[in-house]
Amino acid sequence: MKNEILRMERVTLIEDGVTLLNNLNLSIYSGEIMGLLSINANGQSALLDLICRNIPIHYGRIYLDEQLVNSHRHSNMSYNPVALIEKKSWLVDSLTVSDNVFVLSHGFRGAIINPARLNRELKKLTEEIGVEIDGDTHVDSLSDFECCIIEILKAVMSGMKLIILQDISSFLNGKEVSRVHDIMHFYTKKGISFLYVCNQYDEISKLCDRVAIMENGKIRSILRKQDMEGKRFDYPTLVKESLDEISKKDRADISKNFKDVNKKPVFIMEDVGQESIKGLSLSVRYGECVVLFDTDDTFNEEIIKVFSGQPLNTGTICVEDDPLPVSIEKNKAAIIPEKPIQNMLFPHLSYLDNICFTADRRLRGFWRSVRIRKSIINEFLPIVGENIHVKNISNLSIRELYCLAYHRIYFQRPRIAICIKPFSTIDYSLRLYVAELMQKLLDRGIALLVLEKNITELLPVADRLIMVKGGQIHAEFSRDELKSLSDII
Repeated sequence: MKNEILRMERVTLIEDGVTLLNNLNLSIYSGEIMGLLSINANGQSALLDLICRNIPIHYGRIYLDEQLVNSHRHSNMSYNPVALIEKKSWLVDSLTVSDNVFVLSHGFRGAIINPARLNRELKKLTEEIGVEIDGDTHVDSLSDFECCIIEILKAVMSGMKLIILQDISSFLNGKEVSRVHDIMHFYTKKGISFLYVCNQYDEISKLCDRVAIMENGKIRSILRKQDMEGKRFDYPTLVKESLDEISKKDRADISKNFKDVNKKPVFIMEDVGQESIKGLSLSVRYGECVVLFDTDDTFNEEIIKVFSGQPLNTGTICVEDDPLPVSIEKNKAAIIPEKPIQNMLFPHLSYLDNICFTADRRLRGFWRSVRIRKSIINEFLPIVGENIHVKNISNLSIRELYCLAYHRIYFQRPRIAICIKPFSTIDYSLRLYVAELMQKLLDRGIALLVLEKNITELLPVADRLIMVKGGQIHAEFSRDELKSLSDII
């Protein structure tokens, strides 16, 4: 019989009158990889905090390694032997790798630190998992992948019973994520358990022994390996069906509006070359959604820099014959960054002022014209509702802020919007909504070039998918060929 590392029984957590966790039940066994997929983000942070630390709960019991550590009767605020690994590293930058793994680990008892001995011990650990990291290297010079590996090793050496990995695919590339998965499998054979928090169903279903589906602070269902393999619960299909409702809108009107120009590309990349980009050429037409899917993440960072205006080694990028930097200045092109709330919106401006931020490039004297501003309010009131009158956007929800960011592009009406990883850091329900906002831009005749590796939710709105491998175009799929995500990946 498997040893139960974590058991949460009917846990309810209420803070400031808000129910964060609602009658939640969860168990994780020794040597198991348990997945956590949140349909929305409600309660996810509270759950992870509660697993790591015994904070007061309204009702329920929590057992760790079959010992009661927290209940509604008593919470001692102690930390549990659980490691949380996320984008933010918890390593000490000024110390070496060996010092972080051994000296700062729980249970280190040496009075005298012998660096040579620690380095030898570290080498044994890294050789076991097939990585090379010098023990004398200072942490501040490590890559995100190396920091992630060192944090796993530190957790192992500290005797942690459970290791939580949160959204590692948001800051590691595909190859690095795959290597982390291999390391997880290695340590599960030694009895260490993992909670893998991820919003990519395809990724989590292939890796995990079981998956907990969480929604609104409650575990909706637990999927076993055979359930996922047998597709008894096919969340991507549910997402696709919902998005199909969006894409059922008749796009004939768009074709009619752009009948004279839709065959002519609005955006052209021709023989673009950088260190990891090998003569990339592609085009996007008016009102078309093209997804740029890099299979091995070899050039993601470089192509983002290129779209942001970094000088090219070779080739050209033009929007209606204007180079990309010039076309952005002329409002012909817009970039929607990976985190639009943080990077596009201005908290000190009102909702209306945020939407109209680029209006002065198109309309002279815009900020002095009360008549024009009233006209815009009348136009957007049926679209965004009463939020158009909001003076302080900091009180809006994340969903409402995403609505604001995308409607700023909607108002700007560029020829093309370049969307950089629109789904990388958001939950399923918000992805569904973002896909709907992207469809609105397409319905307005705005072309979309989307750089994304999590493409399931994009398939219903995509007209073409261009697969890139090794910095070059490897294959291209039309809308009719995008019916099966598994066939592409």
